[in-house]
Amino acid sequence: MPKSSKFLKGEDPDLTSLIDCVFLLLIFFMVTTVFNVARGINVDLPKPSDSPDQPQTKKILSVRIEDTGGADPRILLMGNEVAASEISEKLALELAKPNVDSAMTLQADATIKHHIVVSVVDAARGLGLTAFAFAEEEQEEGE
Repeated sequence: MPKSSKFLKGEDPDLTSLIDCVFLLLIFFMVTTVFNVARGINVDLPKPSDSPDQPQTKKILSVRIEDTGGADPRILLMGNEVAASEISEKLALELAKPNVDSAMTLQADATIKHHIVVSVVDAARGLGLTAFAFAEEEQEEGE
């Protein structure tokens, strides 16, 4: 009786070489894949507390960046308006005052560009500040 097919009935083909090829392709793609890790700014978010407000012994620097609708935003340091070019000098003067903490709270309008906020954070980091809190914009009643 002549064989009409390559395999006998009930015999499965050998898949060893196919499995080897699949594993080699898998290893190749795993080795050649590039993983990008995006760097960011470490942010310490405030934790809710159940304790009553305790008096603070040190003042925390506060910076508010407001959109004026023009080319330059309005920067307020501790409630006083500061030019963007003078932010480093004014921060240094505030840090030199007694009872000022080495932390900064930053609040910016939603329309402010990132590079402006980053330039303020970089100026503060250059002066040795390491703790930053980003405050949420307060909503007015009726909104």
